[in-house]
Amino acid sequence: MTGKPLVLSLFGKSSLQAAWEPLLSQFPGSMAIIGDAETDAGRYSSTTLGFVPDLAVISSDLYPNRGSRVIESLRAENPQLDIVILASIETPRISLLPLVKDRVCHFAVADPERDMDRVRELLRTLTANEPWKFASYLHPGSDFHEWCLYEPQQKERIISHIEDLITGSGYDLDLLRQQGVLLADEMIENALQAAPNNELSEKGIIIKAGFDGETLALQVIDKWGTLTPEKALEYMARLQDGQVCLDLPRGRGLFILWQFFDHFHVNIISGRETAVGGELKRKSTLDHGRLKGFDFFHHSCSGRSHGKNLSPLYWKDTPHV
Repeated sequence: MTGKPLVLSLFGKSSLQAAWEPLLSQFPGSMAIIGDAETDAGRYSSTTLGFVPDLAVISSDLYPNRGSRVIESLRAENPQLDIVILASIETPRISLLPLVKDRVCHFAVADPERDMDRVRELLRTLTANEPWKFASYLHPGSDFHEWCLYEPQQKERIISHIEDLITGSGYDLDLLRQQGVLLADEMIENALQAAPNNELSEKGIIIKAGFDGETLALQVIDKWGTLTPEKALEYMARLQDGQVCLDLPRGRGLFILWQFFDHFHVNIISGRETAVGGELKRKSTLDHGRLKGFDFFHHSCSGRSHGKNLSPLYWKDTPHV
């Protein structure tokens, strides 16, 4: 991409536009913010707008009733356009089925004031066509640790190391520790179940974890790359509607991760790699039932590498800047 990225943001209610505009206006690119968006999708064609957006942000109050028509119009000109549905943390339940239909892979649930950095980083990542960076969950300068699992028997020892990262006492830290162990186990099991024959012992599974005192960040990377955003969203949508899929255990795992993580991401390089991860915030472990967002980043290219091979149970302390 050359020049500044162009982002189109659409809102239905003027009050929502007023709440989000201070955050969106700080995005280091060109941002067109339109309130009281109409059902006439033709208003948002490139001819009418005067530009072709690199990314579209649609408020949850427009979606799905009116937003679907806007998405259809935008995608007619740019079939690969990324769409973000933006909702506040106070938004009630939103069905995932329309997102599956409209191929929307990004659902941002945030507080316009407290989550400014996270929303800006999401917009920057999408317009730069990059995968989500694990280190962005932690304070600058924090360490994170990295292991490689080649045998299922190594799982318990790695999870024990992750549990030990969360130091300190108190009910919130104890709960964070328990949730971290649950999610790490679920993520590793998902990767193990998806491993083709003999792939595990040859390529291994990479596990990353870090804790900066307030946030626990987790990521599991497999080298199979068999998951797709469409498949993952369909799994989650079915389970959200109570359609239990006994033959789709990985789908249940993805649904659990989405429900627990404060931010849930999946980076996919087709046929090469799937990285599943997220963050758990210490202050939100007691906040049950809140709507959660997710992001699926999908790249079909196969030219990227995530570093050298790691030895079994390899430990790596990595500061980030």
